Amino acid sequence: MLDQHEVMQKYFGRPVILGKRYLNPFREDDTPGCTFKMINNILTLVDYASPFYGDCISVCSFRLGIGIYPALIHLNKEYNLGLGYTEPTLADTSLRQFDLVRNFSEKQYSKITYERYEDFLDNDYFFDYHITRDTLNLFNVFACHKVWVENNGSTEIFRWSDKQPLYIYEKDLALKKRKMYRPLSPKNKKWRSNNDLLEGFTGDTDELVVRTSSLKDSMVLHECGVLADNPSCENVIAKKRNNMILLYDNDTPGKALSAKHSEYYECPYILMPEVTYQDKKLKDPSDFAKAFGLDYLKDILEDAGIRTNRTRTTSNSHV
Repeated sequence: MLDQHEVMQKYFGRPVILGKRYLNPFREDDTPGCTFKMINNILTLVDYASPFYGDCISVCSFRLGIGIYPALIHLNKEYNLGLGYTEPTLADTSLRQFDLVRNFSEKQYSKITYERYEDFLDNDYFFDYHITRDTLNLFNVFACHKVWVENNGSTEIFRWSDKQPLYIYEKDLALKKRKMYRPLSPKNKKWRSNNDLLEGFTGDTDELVVRTSSLKDSMVLHECGVLADNPSCENVIAKKRNNMILLYDNDTPGKALSAKHSEYYECPYILMPEVTYQDKKLKDPSDFAKAFGLDYLKDILEDAGIRTNRTRTTSNSHV
């Protein structure tokens, strides 16, 4: 019988201690960003900031750079499990879908309420990315004085400050699907969400739609005249479109997700160029817009075959 603790430790590369925080060896991780938990009696590497997490089979696949089913074949041989197969026999598409759905998720909070400001400051955080008030209003992004996040009987309270701006992404007012965003906060305080819906442009179209990593990127692309959407979390699968291209972050997790999601959606993907600006590697459309402006970003998009500066009518299908 396969010992999941033994397999996990071998392919993770370090002794596994429940609750201890580790640097994730499968991605760029400057601070300990992952831990181990028992979820439904399955030992699970948990890292909400990355696609590199899952059970011991997933960790084996990450270490060896192979898919889930090849990892099962490898473990069958290595541990003499006698499962009776040595080559893939199951439908590859269903396996890819199983892999993606099983391993990618985002922590969800039960209730989020907020007290918003009427307008944005003249030096608002989003303005540095050339995102206008009109676009923020179109996508229901609100600057907030205070946000309450309830979960498991406890309540967190977050407040706006000059050093910690605070926003709500209001996705569905009736369902109260929301996401809190504190862009200058540490990872564990940056996001709180009960939204699992597609963000950005959510209407139906046969025109090209760029699927990107975040609503901020979708809004920057909107400013370039490009239809763009994003899942509630970069890791998750959203609806498949007839005409789409992926533009995820140019970092280790983004590259891995680009390859996996490109197979699943059966669509191409592109990455932003390798550029370092003021000692920071630029990884997404927002970074390029902030560093060099929208015209520079439009040139990159045009070079990739994505038309910019289109004239189009906006509607509530963008919220």
